[in-house]
Amino acid sequence: MNTTIGIQRLYEINVHGKTGEVSPTPFAKIEAIGHIYFPQFDALVDNFADAGIDYQKLILSNAPILRQLDLSKESHVPIHADFMEAKADYLRCGNILLDELKAYAKREFQ
Repeated sequence: MNTTIGIQRLYEINVHGKTGEVSPTPFAKIEAIGHIYFPQFDALVDNFADAGIDYQKLILSNAPILRQLDLSKESHVPIHADFMEAKADYLRCGNILLDELKAYAKREFQ
């Protein structure tokens, strides 16, 4: 499951100026199904969704700076640090959720 496709596309369009549209990722469906059928994962799904929203907000609000990122400029350093932290948090939350889903599947379906 590649949950970063939509956010990566958002980054490419807003920061690198690529053309195209950002379509909904499969995550919206997974989130809905999870809340209905697997409520035990609600907290993990919510954490992952929140981390994704934070990451997207940083991309959108800082696209001009990210486009011309220059770490020798003092004003760019905290933006880069915040961006990298948000990206790492998003990936960490996604990996935690994925690991829990794999463990659940292994317990329940073997």
